[in-house]
Amino acid sequence: MHPTNNKVGDLFKGIHHFGIIVSNMGNALKLYRDTLGFAVERDTGEEGLDSHYVSLVCKLTGVNAQKVRIVYLQRYEVRIELLQFIGIVENKRDRNYQGCHIATNVKNFTAAYEELRRIGLIPISKPQTIPSGPNTGKRVVYLKDEDGSRIELIGR
Repeated sequence: MHPTNNKVGDLFKGIHHFGIIVSNMGNALKLYRDTLGFAVERDTGEEGLDSHYVSLVCKLTGVNAQKVRIVYLQRYEVRIELLQFIGIVENKRDRNYQGCHIATNVKNFTAAYEELRRIGLIPISKPQTIPSGPNTGKRVVYLKDEDGSRIELIGR
């Protein structure tokens, strides 16, 4: 099927970022920033996200942690989100999750969410609304396919 005739494809505006869960942010920054030349766009710092955002990120990803540090990097037209979960409580929901996802911007959040569910993707949580920051007011949800690969929808 040609992409312009694809009902689901027409709901997407583009890739927002690629997300990677890392165990050591210092080592990840040495690779992505220092070696590959990605520039840090935003960093929550060693103190990580405030508790409200930790709860939101844990709910969306299905990973239960006490603290979350996020660093966004960009080079060329590619944005990478590095997530470090600190103080992880065992993730019983999905032990096979390797920590990568593709985040997409969507034209119509509800339509894209319902269509992906219709074709068999499974939501990790209910859609959430981002309360503050650069994506304030946008809705977000993670869904996974039959292989456990994850897609994050971001939109209104």
